[in-house]
Amino acid sequence: MKLIPYGKQSINTSDMKAVYKALKSDFISGGKYVTNLEKNFKKYFKSKYTIACSSGTSALHLALSSIDIKKNDVIIMPAVNFIAVYNLSKLMNAKIFLADIDAHSGQMTPKTLIECIKKNKIKKIKAIVTMSLGGYPINITDFYDIKKRYRCYLIEDSCHSLGARYKYNNKYISIGSCKHSDISTFSLHPVKTITSGEGGIASTNNKKLFKKMMLFRAHGIEKNHKFHWKYNVSNVGLNYRISDINCALAISQLKKINRLIFNRNKIYNNYIKFFKNYKDITSIPKCDNKPSFHLFIININFHKLKTNKDHFLNYLKKNKILSQFHYTPIYKFKICKGLKKDFYGSEQYYKNGLSLPIFSDYTNKEQNMVLNKIKNYFDKYKKLNKDKKLNILKNKILILGGSGLLGQNLIKRFKNEGINNIFSVSKNNSKFKTDLTKYQDAKIAFNKINPEIVINAAGLTSLEECEKNPKKCYQINTGIVKNILKIKSQQNFKFIQISTDQVYGPNRNILNKENSKIKIVNNYAKSKYIAEKLCLKDKEILIIRTNFSGISNRKVKTFFEWAQESIKKKKKLLLFEDMYCSTIDVQSLSNIIVNLVRCDAKGLFNIGASNAISKKDFILKLANKLNKKNKTINYISDSIDLIYPKRNKNLGLDTKKVTKHFKIKMPSSNQAIQNMINDN
Repeated sequence: MKLIPYGKQSINTSDMKAVYKALKSDFISGGKYVTNLEKNFKKYFKSKYTIACSSGTSALHLALSSIDIKKNDVIIMPAVNFIAVYNLSKLMNAKIFLADIDAHSGQMTPKTLIECIKKNKIKKIKAIVTMSLGGYPINITDFYDIKKRYRCYLIEDSCHSLGARYKYNNKYISIGSCKHSDISTFSLHPVKTITSGEGGIASTNNKKLFKKMMLFRAHGIEKNHKFHWKYNVSNVGLNYRISDINCALAISQLKKINRLIFNRNKIYNNYIKFFKNYKDITSIPKCDNKPSFHLFIININFHKLKTNKDHFLNYLKKNKILSQFHYTPIYKFKICKGLKKDFYGSEQYYKNGLSLPIFSDYTNKEQNMVLNKIKNYFDKYKKLNKDKKLNILKNKILILGGSGLLGQNLIKRFKNEGINNIFSVSKNNSKFKTDLTKYQDAKIAFNKINPEIVINAAGLTSLEECEKNPKKCYQINTGIVKNILKIKSQQNFKFIQISTDQVYGPNRNILNKENSKIKIVNNYAKSKYIAEKLCLKDKEILIIRTNFSGISNRKVKTFFEWAQESIKKKKKLLLFEDMYCSTIDVQSLSNIIVNLVRCDAKGLFNIGASNAISKKDFILKLANKLNKKNKTINYISDSIDLIYPKRNKNLGLDTKKVTKHFKIKMPSSNQAIQNMINDN
């Protein structure tokens, strides 16, 4: 069986005749074929000016040279991109900033661009370089708005996107028209939509930029048209000229570009139809735009399928299928030493994304063979995992905050299951005494243990302390999660984040659903909510919003311990009748977490008692169960508004979602209180 590459040229006899004809012409460099190619592309793009050059990289260099980049001028580009634009910017002594990408599409978005600008406190920008990865058009109009706001240049690295069109005001506009950018650059490499062998095109509507690019393409030489033997050089330049031979091939190829894209579209649709059967494999959708389908990019949930990208790519290679990855994030290269590496979307894309073969002459027989090989591979792993819950007995489980109430109970619960490979990390009272707020310390612990499941039960839960010491609050409740996610991008483990009901706002309904309104009124809630938002970027993470209590036997008493002691000692109590919670006992919560881990649950879920009661009713019910008559309790009722820090009133949890998805029944508040008493 012959080797199937991820991409290759489509050459026919008409192309060969065109090249032969050019070879027989008087000039094979700087002749009429170069001029004709530029005219043809100008007409195709509907732009004012085009310039043909020797490669996509040289087209980018022409573009960057034309905007007069000075030392330390700021250029922002996607973190996932071909290295060319980074190298060129580096050569020009620009100050480079990388913007993160969307983990699914592999593309920089207006949101990630703005985040990059804000995070790095960038005030002045020379140029933004965008990229339509794989030939799938980005929302260039949104970037155009940002360009206008910062009064900078917008350059489209469109090397993948020749023939692609984007929708604007119900019309399709060619990438290369430069209606919403200053310059677009293209590649005519053999794997692209059309080819010239090697070549590039730059397109613009700006006459000044066009003239500068024309000069730079030919050493900066300005010819005297009256005396052809005279010339001047007022600016630097290089030899980026393209031969007439290359241009002749490109002219021939451009005539059939619509057919070549149509063929790629058919191949794309075949892939889409096939992958509908695999929910853990997704591709970039067309949306409302018209892609050129340079690449067929898929994202595979290797973690869920219990395999990895290298294993899959090696399997394809053994079967003579050359898949590829576009691209390794720029910051991972040695040349980029010193660049910030906090790119969550890029890491996820790097872990799960790859490109499958797509080219115009890719036959049905070849594609079916590739699809059969892929089917055999994934069906094997599908079968291994089908109807099989996560076998936690075989996994290393790491509990963060193992000395706390929930951490202790989780360890106990897992040990009752007969699990011996369970580890605990906390600042105190654990085998691995680790300050998780320090990334390097956390990384060392993770490397030693190499866990497959991580449950973060660590946290600063005292609302009072969170208000007094906000720095400590965010270091623990948010900083630890940041460190875990950074480590997770390098290691492969299931992550469960324990969050809080304190994020819910004063909703009319006492029971809050997962999508209910959020209202942050204290540092504790804010720090946990920020951690939640970080986790929600990864669809594999399980986030649990909860409110729990029980027996901890620690110096700092839990709400249940305080209430029980106060009732027994007949202390005068201030009971709040307008604050509602769905407090669950820690034993039930631990059991539910174990079941959710078994089910490989992911996403955001409320876990609590099936109903909500006021703090006042909680204590009155507890008193009844302790055989203490209500009249023996010395209390006054009042509003939660009296106390500091501020709290939301209606924190009740609607748990229908978890019950529906996993058939897990929640205890009532009454049952939860009884469970806490029984645990004494």
